[in-house]
Amino acid sequence: MSQIALGISWAAGPGEPVALADLGTGAGFGLHLDRYRYQAGPRRFGPPGAAVTLACEVRGPHPVPPAGLPVIAERAGIDINPVDVRDPAARAWLQACTPPEASALARLAAALDITRHHPAEIIAGDVIDTLPGVLERFPPGRHVIVTDAYLAVFLPPDRRAQLQDVLTSAGRSRKVTWLSLDPLVPLGPSGQHSVQGLALPGWLVRDYQRHGVFAVLGARTFHRSTSPGRLLARAHPSGQWIEWLTSEPRPDLRPGGHQKDERQL
Repeated sequence: MSQIALGISWAAGPGEPVALADLGTGAGFGLHLDRYRYQAGPRRFGPPGAAVTLACEVRGPHPVPPAGLPVIAERAGIDINPVDVRDPAARAWLQACTPPEASALARLAAALDITRHHPAEIIAGDVIDTLPGVLERFPPGRHVIVTDAYLAVFLPPDRRAQLQDVLTSAGRSRKVTWLSLDPLVPLGPSGQHSVQGLALPGWLVRDYQRHGVFAVLGARTFHRSTSPGRLLARAHPSGQWIEWLTSEPRPDLRPGGHQKDERQL
């Protein structure tokens, strides 16, 4: 979640309220990113008194983006089989899936408590079939951030294409940013693009093939007739570290405010 939180910090404008749609949300922990405390290398952000603190080592030469999350004005999650945190059996199942280590179990208990005390809408259904209705319910003109952590990687190519079609359609009337944190498994031995269709540098693909699985964090913003994208980082599958791969600001924060289609990079 630290990695997604950093992606949101990069994607959202200063003081800009956003709506959040979390795909494959499970128990809904990813809907409460603004209620956790984060430590990403030397940077700390999030509510100082938060019951959950998530730490993430920062690797590589580039600093992570300035820390700070926007106001999440609306939020909704989608999952084919949501986990009901009010159900004791469901909570017991989550505990059984958690590493049997005191700090991990304490974080889970605190996250469960936050989720139960701040109920958010979670819709049971196929994420692609359900997402258009969720996006339509958000206030007109609101910047929507759609988060996907280890979901798009499991979609067949035609369903990933349909997901992008949904986001393209929604982006005709509002700004929609898709933040994807997914491994490169669908690439195969000769693949050169992420699940978002972002071109990947050869050194990154070779490192993935030689040294094992990691995730890549990418951002694509669908707005009017454009869908610029940027590869932001690579990250440990369990959130232990992140390596930021760009030193450039968001496209609309560059001098002159000109957007650039990063799919060609």
